[in-house]
Amino acid sequence: MLRPARADLGLDHPVGERAAADGDFVFRFIRDFFMGGNTLVRVGVVIDHDYGGSVGVQSIGAFEIGPIPGNPPPNGLLCDEGDSGSLWVIDDGTGATDIAAGLHFAQQTDPASHGEHALACNIHSVVEKLDVSFTCPA
Repeated sequence: MLRPARADLGLDHPVGERAAADGDFVFRFIRDFFMGGNTLVRVGVVIDHDYGGSVGVQSIGAFEIGPIPGNPPPNGLLCDEGDSGSLWVIDDGTGATDIAAGLHFAQQTDPASHGEHALACNIHSVVEKLDVSFTCPA
């Protein structure tokens, strides 16, 4: 489902944050649109991601996002190349909210366990490490 963010929220950015929890439903906020809906599969995972070159393999704390059972994404993918850095926001049951849960960084396919799933860093970790906030300056 593709919905214009401004029409849904009257905003063009999330204004709050909270940790993702098992069973949360989330939408991905990218380029002024929400892509959804998806559900959190697992929180508190550590992923070894190979960035190649001199950076190599890095261990990254994350949570996994999968499709809602019985409702796969139209093209079979939860995200696409170039989507890294987009926000995952909480769905309160009526649609996307203005509460950020995570920052998208990868997609993986693991047929043995969870199938296709997206990966996001917990927003609290991102905010802390980058020393940023969602608070607008006065």
